Parts: sequence; C-alpha cells; structure tokens
Amino acid sequence: MALLPWANDTELDWLNEQLSRFLDHQKRKKLQSFFQVLYTDWSTQFPERIRLFPDIDPTAQLTTEQDHALTDAIARRQKQLYNWYNNHKPKGRSADKTATTILKNFISKDAVQSKRLPQEVEAYSCKYYVEKVQASVKAKIKEKKIKKGELLHVVRRQTQAAYNKETPEVKAEILAAVEQEKAAHEADALQIEDAHAQGECSPVEYQK
Repeated sequence: MALLPWANDTELDWLNEQLSRFLDHQKRKKLQSFFQVLYTDWSTQFPERIRLFPDIDPTAQLTTEQDHALTDAIARRQKQLYNWYNNHKPKGRSADKTATTILKNFISKDAVQSKRLPQEVEAYSCKYYVEKVQASVKAKIKEKKIKKGELLHVVRRQTQAAYNKETPEVKAEILAAVEQEKAAHEADALQIEDAHAQGECSPVEYQK
C-alpha cells in the first residue's frame, strides 16, 4: 500500500475502506453526496484542530490567526481527499480519440462551463443570508438611507463581514459545500466525456 505524505497508515486504511462507496457513487453520478458525507466523517474521525494544535485544549477559544490557519488547513485537507479519490477512478473506456476530438469541436465548451462555480462567500450567502446577514443589511439601509443602486454593494459587504467573523467549523462547512459543487461539476464533465467517447451528447448537454 503506497504511503501518503499527508496521511498515516490508519488514515490510509480508512480512505481505502470508503473506496467502494466512492466507486458506487461515481457510477450513479452521485459524487456530490459522497463528498458531503466523506468530509464530515473524516473531520469526525481525524479532527484537523487536534492535528494542527495538539497542545491547545480542544475546548479553548482560538485566536483570529489560529482560526484562519485552521480554516486553511481544513480546506487543504478536503482538497487532498478530493484528489485522492479522483486519482483512484477506474480508467475510462478505450475509444477512437480522433472521432471524440472531432465531436467535441462541434459542441460548445459552455455546455459544461456555463454554470460558474460558487465562491465561498456566495455559498455562505445562499445558506445563511436570512439567518445571519439580512438583519444587518436592513439596519444599514435604515441607518444610511441606501439608494437602490447601492443595495447590492451593501449586501456583499455585510455578507463578507459576517463570513469573516464565522467560526472555523462554519467556514469548513462552506468550503465543503464549494468542493461538493466542484465534485458535481467534475461528474458532469465526466458524463459528457463518456458520451463523447460513444459519439453522443450527454443528458447534461441535452438539458442546455
């Protein structure tokens, strides 16, 4: 079993235990669901905070700098997990590469890329705007008598401020959501690639 620079033997065994589930989700085009559960299970089994700050009481309040370091570490770990499983995908079907290339040239690249992937603050706004941002936006509008043309700027600024103050756990949740969206995007791309290899359009493209 090949060693990983970022995972010990116990962690590597755990990764391999989830591999059959990954392949099943990949086959059913449900990778977004797989990674959502995976990130949560990993953080429960191998908490990043303990790895990063082994000498700090797990219940102690972290400093702002430590919060940022933990959020970055969680994001890196999720990226490593995502890459590890995608590197263990089975090899695709053999196909006529020339025919595939010709077909791709007739199909717009925007078929997959037209949906821009969300950024962290956007994902945070989708999930928590009403609960954690809306009140401060209304207060700013009332306080400064914001004009309609300035409203979007106020919303963005207040959302960014709220996100900056969030705990590492919430930020990690948002980062996971963004990674899940990327995973779904990758799954769509794989589906299109497989369809192209057969000289067809994928269901994703037919929906455009």
